[in-house]
Amino acid sequence: MSETLNDFVAAEVRAEIARRCTPRDELAKALDVSPATLGRRLAGDLPFTVNEVELVARFFDLPVSTFLIRQPGRERIPA
Repeated sequence: MSETLNDFVAAEVRAEIARRCTPRDELAKALDVSPATLGRRLAGDLPFTVNEVELVARFFDLPVSTFLIRQPGRERIPA
């Protein structure tokens, strides 16, 4: 089965959390969602909204494209 955009976004957010050792509750607060909701988004059970992707990018001070376009050489973190 091919990876969906929702799967890709969740994987990229998980990877950035891991790279920066970011506490998930801090990201959840920045997104104004519960830690449980963030967990469901990171697991791919719920898709990130477009607005949430923008907030994630701001939180990590990265371009939105980081979470939407495959970047060669970026580490992937499985669900």
